Amino acid sequence: VILLLSSKSTLGLLLYLLFIPMQALGNNSNIIVFSHLRWDFVWQRPQHIISRLAKNNNVFFVEEPIPYSPEEEGTYNISEKDNGIVVLQPRMDQKNLIVNMARELKPLIASYEMEDPILWFYSPMFKQISKHIPHSMKIYDCMDQLSAFKNPPPALLKNERELLLDADIVFTGGKSLYEDKMTYNRNVHCFPSSVDRKHFAKALRKDIQVPEDIKKIAHPI
Repeated sequence: VILLLSSKSTLGLLLYLLFIPMQALGNNSNIIVFSHLRWDFVWQRPQHIISRLAKNNNVFFVEEPIPYSPEEEGTYNISEKDNGIVVLQPRMDQKNLIVNMARELKPLIASYEMEDPILWFYSPMFKQISKHIPHSMKIYDCMDQLSAFKNPPPALLKNERELLLDADIVFTGGKSLYEDKMTYNRNVHCFPSSVDRKHFAKALRKDIQVPEDIKKIAHPI
C-alpha cells in the first residue's frame, strides 16, 4: 500500500484504510513516541504526523538524553507544548539507559493516566523499552535508513531488525525503505512524506514580498 501524506491526512483515516481496528488508534488513545529527533528542532515528518494525532489523543514525545547536572540525574525534563504534546527529555547516563528510562517513565504514565499506550518508534534504539512498558500496540515509522548515517550506534541494525519483526505495523518514508523493510514484516506500508500545502500556499498571497535574489526567476516558482 502506498499513500501520500498531505496536510489533510490523519493517521486515524490512514489506519482505517489499512484495516487496523479504529479502537486501537482512534480518539482518546494514549501514544508514547520515541524519537531520535528533538521536537523543537526542524519541523518535519514526526512533527507533522504526531501533531495531528495529538488533536484527538494523549501524546508523550520522548527524546534522547540531554546534558544534566549531578542532582538532576535520573529525571526527565518535562515540557507541555501548546498542541497538548508532553515532551520528555531524559537526564540519564547511557549505561542502563532503557531500564532507567522505563523506571522513571512509569510514574509519569500513571500521573498522566497514559495506561496501556501505543508505543510509536522513530528510532529502533528505544526498542527494548517495550519489554518494560505494558502497551497495546507497537508502531515503527521508518523515515530514514538510519544505519546509513555516519557513525550509527553498533546496536542499531540488531534493534531495528527486532523492532521490524515485532511491530504491529510499519510505515516507511519512501519506496526503497518499503522494499527493504517488507522482508521482515507482513504489515509494512509505504507512506511517503509530502509538503505542507497550507504552509507553502502562503507564498501565493499578494502581500508576500518576493526576495531580491529570486525576483527574476520565471514564474510559477
